[in-house]
Amino acid sequence: MTLAAFSILVDASPKWVLNTLTLLRQALTYSAESAERLALVRVLNRDFGIMVPVAWRLSAELVAVTSRGSTRVATADATVALHVDLDRLRSAVATRRAQVNTMHAPRRAGRPPRKPRSALQAAEQHGLDLTLLRANLARSTTERLRQLDGMAAFRGRVHRKEER
Repeated sequence: MTLAAFSILVDASPKWVLNTLTLLRQALTYSAESAERLALVRVLNRDFGIMVPVAWRLSAELVAVTSRGSTRVATADATVALHVDLDRLRSAVATRRAQVNTMHAPRRAGRPPRKPRSALQAAEQHGLDLTLLRANLARSTTERLRQLDGMAAFRGRVHRKEER
């Protein structure tokens, strides 16, 4: 998984992901599990103003406590409690993963492919057979009109036979 795709899963910019991993001194592999944890850190930091290192430790506790449902973490004297719906978090990450799989095109290595010079070259690159078109264009205008008249006469004969 690329950094761009991973940052979409986390719902953050690639710069935020890199800065956060540098701040935490973490070398994460870009996976769905690490995206869930970092997405939780992102929410705790952005929406609740919890500092990133503290949010990272909390996310470890919250994800380790339960694998499904919601969980609650409280201070020692229970004056402050944090309730996290992990199913909803995982659902949001899964939705963004589907978005990455269907809409995110990773950058290709190397130079971009050259654009075709003409419509004929584009048609050939697309896989169309242009031999009949080239043969027809090699004929003179008189020959093409004669051929067109012959096709119109043939169509008229076929049309008359269908009416009988």
